[in-house]
Amino acid sequence: MFIFALIGLAVTALAHVVPAPFALEAMSGDRAVWHMPRGSPPAVYLTYDDGPNPATTPDLLDVLRREDAHATFFLIDAHVTDETAPIVRRILAEGHAVGLHSATRGLMLLSPSELAETLTAAADRIELLGGARPCRVFRPHAGWRGGQMYEGLRLID
Repeated sequence: MFIFALIGLAVTALAHVVPAPFALEAMSGDRAVWHMPRGSPPAVYLTYDDGPNPATTPDLLDVLRREDAHATFFLIDAHVTDETAPIVRRILAEGHAVGLHSATRGLMLLSPSELAETLTAAADRIELLGGARPCRVFRPHAGWRGGQMYEGLRLID
């Protein structure tokens, strides 16, 4: 019994540090793009996850405005509420991009059509409450993704 517990612990630990998602990227070919565009001058892309957070996102937006910088905010559907709608509207009004994020690795277990429906519903809510549709980017929880997710993303209009 001890050996099974040890193996389970090792698998769990390795799943958080092994570059398995990146190996999947290498095998997926052109289905996912992780390279940075080459341009002149070089660019830095700022991204923020897990919002909008009423306690911190407004302060972050103030700093970005003061520094004349733009970012992409990956929002979690459960955090997009009537209370946070003004923050989402401000993010969009100030020229930042909005993408979709998830709070669970459980999305990996959805069928492609279920994932497409889930993400479309989240984009619809952001558009309804924020006034603009998010861009077509999705960042899964902790970067975990699978082949079924790629198929689901292709189903989204």
